[in-house]
Amino acid sequence: ANVGKCIHYIGKFEAYQRTYVVQCYKTFMKYIYYVIMLKWEKYNQDKLFGSAIPYIKLSNLEDFSIPLPPLSEQKRIVHKVDKFIKLIDCLNQIINQAT
Repeated sequence: ANVGKCIHYIGKFEAYQRTYVVQCYKTFMKYIYYVIMLKWEKYNQDKLFGSAIPYIKLSNLEDFSIPLPPLSEQKRIVHKVDKFIKLIDCLNQIINQAT
């Protein structure tokens, strides 16, 4: 159920077996997170291994292409996406209160 799940986390945590941690320098991690959230699931649809407990291989991550605009553009994109997410959250609250 959690195959390929992506979490943006700041701080210490424990990474377990078949957990891949992505660290990037000279890039905006939240931008990387948003790109992965947008494209990762579809990219991995035909790349899962195992049957009872599906998993991905490191090569899935290594071969995943992420477009990298200049850092200022990455920050601009993240800022806009964050604003849309806040708007969606507000709309969901309004909808939930109405029902």
